Amino acid sequence: MKKFIFISIVIICTLTKTSAQWVNTYGPAGGVCNSLVVIHSKLFVGSTLTTVSFPSTGIFVYDTVYDPNVASCWHIVDSTIMNSFQCLAKSGDELYAGTSYGGQVFRSENDGTSWVNISNGLPENKLVLCLDFVPKGTDSTYIFAGIWGEGVYRSIDNGANWKVVKAGLTNTLVSSLTSIPDGTDRSTLFAGTYGGGVFRSANYGESWTAVNNGLDDLIVNAFAAYSNGTGGTNLFVAVGNYASGGKGGVYLSKNTGESWTAVNNGLKAIYALSFTSLPNGAGGTNLIAGSDSGVFISFNNGLNWSPFNKGFKIPIFSLTVFGENLFAGVFYQGVFMRPLSDMTMGIGEPKSGIPENRLQQNFPNPFNNSTTINYEVKEQGVVTMKIIDLMGKEVANLVNEQKVKGEYSVEWNAAGLAGGIYFCRLQTGSFSETTKLIFQK
Repeated sequence: MKKFIFISIVIICTLTKTSAQWVNTYGPAGGVCNSLVVIHSKLFVGSTLTTVSFPSTGIFVYDTVYDPNVASCWHIVDSTIMNSFQCLAKSGDELYAGTSYGGQVFRSENDGTSWVNISNGLPENKLVLCLDFVPKGTDSTYIFAGIWGEGVYRSIDNGANWKVVKAGLTNTLVSSLTSIPDGTDRSTLFAGTYGGGVFRSANYGESWTAVNNGLDDLIVNAFAAYSNGTGGTNLFVAVGNYASGGKGGVYLSKNTGESWTAVNNGLKAIYALSFTSLPNGAGGTNLIAGSDSGVFISFNNGLNWSPFNKGFKIPIFSLTVFGENLFAGVFYQGVFMRPLSDMTMGIGEPKSGIPENRLQQNFPNPFNNSTTINYEVKEQGVVTMKIIDLMGKEVANLVNEQKVKGEYSVEWNAAGLAGGIYFCRLQTGSFSETTKLIFQK
């Protein structure tokens, strides 16, 4: 962890005068920063994993004024609900959190100071990967939770009780949820799955239909949606990973999922993992994608993408805008930020022409017992590759030796370990890259 020299003045953590590069906010390093959300002018991050050097599991709030008594711009909001959190979401004045363990959802009405467990009816010991809120008429809101391996659950009483709603949902590995208004007092709900593509429901989850026309991969990573300015909605979906064999990317639907069109210029062999958007000041919207290779921006509804990665090229699991900065949650290194003022039309990152190290996605993924991991080393040096579980424990050391420039392959046999999500971390010199592995027994 970076050391600080403390001086007797107030230090502002937002650093809005930062030069044109990404800056580490010294957040919950050692964790997977899965979700970022802003409510009541406060920024929260939900994180998984634990390391000895920093308690990185839980929900943290960003301190806009630096406290010289702690070496971070973040502090945990409530130590009584220590868990690994896969998702954060807001509805009105309330903050919601879904866990990696126990299949639990929590609600806070006071910006995270205290939490209520609202998990009655949810399956135990499952991952709550996503949450969404759909208005019902003008005076109520339904809550939807995507549960890995169990489908979608719905609450019509603010989380007091939950009911499974998965008729027609032929793939229950739900990874993302979103909803868009349909022009009446109702909304259309979308569920993204791992391997089954996109499913749509027009009746609050009672029934689902697959809507994958035009998608060339069915591994869904994230959704984004915003008004197209003419009464409709641009709906984006990010699909694919390295197990897809070069397929996948970002796709756009202008007809509520009936058909999809690839919008990948500038994203060749890049797989988006998260989205956010913001008005561009000219009546339109800029779309920002966090990917396995950093952050990319589109100024024209995804038709073209430019890298936004100076000093920063690692997998981005979450993105949000807070104040005058864009924040990015990453694996193992916390939360980074960069001024929005850097996002000028046509911005790009200069290309150095220097080949890069690279960790490819394991194949197959998900896998049973064994999987193959390919990686590239661009200069001689010590290379390490470790497998880490969701609690931050190292479960396998696959590589730890000198390597010369070249392409390599290693097989990992996970027999004897529990099924679930693991992370592969490649390091050489100052380079570090991480991928997510799914072990299904």
